[in-house]
Amino acid sequence: MFTIKSMLTQDLFFLMNFEMTYKGVKKWFEDAGSPMNDIELFQALLFPEQLPEGKQFDLLNMVVDRYENIFFQNNRIYENNADDEINDTRDPMHQLLLQVLRDRIVHGKDDAMITLGLALMKDKQASEPLYKALHSYFDTI
Repeated sequence: MFTIKSMLTQDLFFLMNFEMTYKGVKKWFEDAGSPMNDIELFQALLFPEQLPEGKQFDLLNMVVDRYENIFFQNNRIYENNADDEINDTRDPMHQLLLQVLRDRIVHGKDDAMITLGLALMKDKQASEPLYKALHSYFDTI
Protein backbone atom coordinates (compact mmCIF):
# COMPACT_ATOMS: atom_id res chain seq x y z
CA MET A 1 0.00 0.00 0.00
CA PHE A 2 1.39 3.39 -1.00
CA THR A 3 1.38 6.29 1.42
CA ILE A 4 2.03 9.97 0.83
CA LYS A 5 5.56 9.44 2.14
CA SER A 6 6.30 6.52 -0.20
CA MET A 7 4.91 8.56 -3.08
CA LEU A 8 7.25 11.39 -2.07
CA THR A 9 10.22 9.00 -2.27
CA GLN A 10 9.18 7.90 -5.75
CA ASP A 11 8.56 11.48 -6.87
CA LEU A 12 11.99 12.47 -5.57
CA PHE A 13 13.56 9.61 -7.52
CA PHE A 14 11.91 10.76 -10.75
CA LEU A 15 12.78 14.40 -10.03
CA MET A 16 16.44 13.48 -9.50
CA ASN A 17 16.53 11.10 -12.45
CA PHE A 18 14.88 13.24 -15.09
CA GLU A 19 14.64 16.85 -14.03
CA MET A 20 17.23 18.10 -11.56
CA THR A 21 20.70 17.19 -10.42
CA TYR A 22 21.86 16.82 -6.85
CA LYS A 23 23.75 20.12 -7.08
CA GLY A 24 20.68 21.75 -8.61
CA VAL A 25 18.53 20.68 -5.67
CA LYS A 26 21.21 21.87 -3.24
CA LYS A 27 21.29 25.29 -4.96
CA TRP A 28 17.49 25.35 -5.00
CA PHE A 29 17.32 24.93 -1.22
CA GLU A 30 20.00 27.59 -0.76
CA ASP A 31 18.08 30.00 -3.00
CA ALA A 32 14.90 29.26 -1.02
CA GLY A 33 16.63 30.18 2.25
CA SER A 34 16.99 26.59 3.53
CA PRO A 35 20.63 25.69 2.91
CA MET A 36 21.72 22.16 3.84
CA ASN A 37 25.12 20.53 4.04
CA ASP A 38 25.69 17.42 1.93
CA ILE A 39 24.80 14.95 4.68
CA GLU A 40 21.57 16.78 5.57
CA LEU A 41 20.51 17.03 1.93
CA PHE A 42 21.41 13.42 1.12
CA GLN A 43 19.39 12.24 4.14
CA ALA A 44 16.47 14.49 3.23
CA LEU A 45 16.31 13.16 -0.32
CA LEU A 46 16.86 9.52 0.62
CA PHE A 47 14.67 9.40 3.75
CA PRO A 48 12.25 12.35 3.59
CA GLU A 49 9.98 10.75 6.20
CA GLN A 50 12.71 11.22 8.82
CA LEU A 51 12.67 14.99 8.43
CA PRO A 52 10.78 17.11 10.95
CA GLU A 53 7.21 17.63 9.72
CA GLY A 54 7.84 21.22 8.68
CA LYS A 55 10.81 20.18 6.53
CA GLN A 56 8.75 17.30 5.07
CA PHE A 57 6.12 19.84 4.07
CA ASP A 58 8.78 22.07 2.47
CA LEU A 59 10.18 19.13 0.54
CA LEU A 60 6.72 17.98 -0.55
CA ASN A 61 5.95 21.50 -1.74
CA MET A 62 9.18 21.49 -3.72
CA VAL A 63 8.19 18.29 -5.52
CA VAL A 64 4.53 19.17 -6.04
CA ASP A 65 5.16 22.73 -7.20
CA ARG A 66 8.30 22.04 -9.22
CA TYR A 67 6.79 22.99 -12.58
CA GLU A 68 5.68 26.39 -11.34
CA ASN A 69 8.59 27.21 -9.08
CA ILE A 70 11.11 29.77 -10.29
CA PHE A 71 13.99 27.86 -8.73
CA PHE A 72 13.15 24.79 -10.78
CA GLN A 73 12.91 26.84 -13.95
CA ASN A 74 16.38 28.24 -13.24
CA ASN A 75 17.89 24.82 -12.53
CA ARG A 76 16.18 22.59 -15.05
CA ILE A 77 18.49 20.35 -17.06
CA TYR A 78 18.58 21.50 -20.67
CA GLU A 79 20.75 20.03 -23.38
CA ASN A 80 22.46 23.38 -23.93
CA ASN A 81 23.66 23.68 -20.33
CA ALA A 82 24.15 20.02 -19.40
CA ASP A 83 27.91 20.55 -19.17
CA ASP A 84 27.82 23.14 -16.42
CA GLU A 85 28.56 22.03 -12.85
CA ILE A 86 25.02 22.46 -11.50
CA ASN A 87 23.41 20.39 -14.28
CA ASP A 88 26.03 17.64 -14.64
CA THR A 89 24.07 14.38 -14.37
CA ARG A 90 27.38 12.48 -14.26
CA ASP A 91 28.32 14.12 -10.94
CA PRO A 92 29.30 11.26 -8.57
CA MET A 93 27.10 12.49 -5.69
CA HIS A 94 24.09 12.68 -8.02
CA GLN A 95 24.73 9.18 -9.35
CA LEU A 96 25.18 7.74 -5.84
CA LEU A 97 21.90 9.30 -4.70
CA LEU A 98 20.08 7.82 -7.71
CA GLN A 99 21.54 4.38 -7.03
CA VAL A 100 20.58 4.42 -3.35
CA LEU A 101 17.11 5.86 -4.06
CA ARG A 102 16.53 3.13 -6.65
CA ASP A 103 17.59 0.46 -4.15
CA ARG A 104 15.28 1.96 -1.54
CA ILE A 105 12.28 1.88 -3.89
CA VAL A 106 12.99 -1.62 -5.20
CA HIS A 107 14.44 -3.38 -2.15
CA GLY A 108 13.57 -1.20 0.87
CA LYS A 109 15.31 1.03 3.40
CA ASP A 110 17.65 -1.58 4.84
CA ASP A 111 19.13 -2.53 1.48
CA ALA A 112 19.48 1.15 0.59
CA MET A 113 21.49 1.76 3.77
CA ILE A 114 23.69 -1.27 2.99
CA THR A 115 24.30 0.02 -0.54
CA LEU A 116 25.20 3.46 0.83
CA GLY A 117 27.42 1.99 3.53
CA LEU A 118 29.32 -0.19 1.08
CA ALA A 119 29.78 2.71 -1.34
CA LEU A 120 31.10 4.97 1.41
CA MET A 121 33.44 2.27 2.80
CA LYS A 122 34.87 1.73 -0.68
CA ASP A 123 35.15 5.48 -1.24
CA LYS A 124 37.03 6.02 2.03
CA GLN A 125 39.67 3.57 0.79
CA ALA A 126 40.00 5.20 -2.64
CA SER A 127 43.03 7.32 -3.45
CA GLU A 128 40.67 10.00 -4.81
CA PRO A 129 37.37 9.78 -2.87
CA LEU A 130 34.22 10.88 -4.71
CA TYR A 131 31.92 11.23 -1.70
CA LYS A 132 34.20 12.77 0.92
CA ALA A 133 31.42 15.10 2.09
CA LEU A 134 29.38 12.01 3.06
CA HIS A 135 32.11 10.04 4.85
CA SER A 136 30.66 10.89 8.27
CA TYR A 137 27.06 10.15 7.16
CA PHE A 138 26.60 7.26 9.57
CA ASP A 139 28.02 9.29 12.45
CA THR A 140 24.98 11.56 12.21
CA ILE A 141 22.26 8.93 12.61
